[in-house]
Amino acid sequence: PPPPPPPPPPFFLIKRRPPRSTRVRAPAASDVYKPPGRGFLVGKSIHAPRQAAAPAVGGLDYLVLGSVYETASHPGGRPIGAGAVAEAAAAATVPVLAIGGVGPGRVSGLLARGAHGVVVKSGVWGADDPARAVTRYLDMLHVEG
Repeated sequence: PPPPPPPPPPFFLIKRRPPRSTRVRAPAASDVYKPPGRGFLVGKSIHAPRQAAAPAVGGLDYLVLGSVYETASHPGGRPIGAGAVAEAAAAATVPVLAIGGVGPGRVSGLLARGAHGVVVKSGVWGADDPARAVTRYLDMLHVEG
């Protein structure tokens, strides 16, 4: 048999609220129509590893799992920990991205546990130099900017 295809490049998303015109609310990813050639991806936020293998994952391009660590954007929330990333990555059929308290120093550990990338918010928007922060994350992911 032919060798398996190479994995896709790592993801790096900077979270912000998208314009209303790009938000889609649908019961399942398969209900989202993706016109050919439009070049966008459909992802879903999950909060527990068991959700990574759920039937609703069909049709998705990626999952965002978190909050992995404590984060200022969800004060009082209960982080699920880096071990949950490994469980979700093992169960998922699409890339799993980690979110929540993901500073640059945590990226390599999350990748080692199976995360395909990270999603950040305050790590970029709260930085003194957001462009430099993005470069640092991309360096941690070994992605050329």
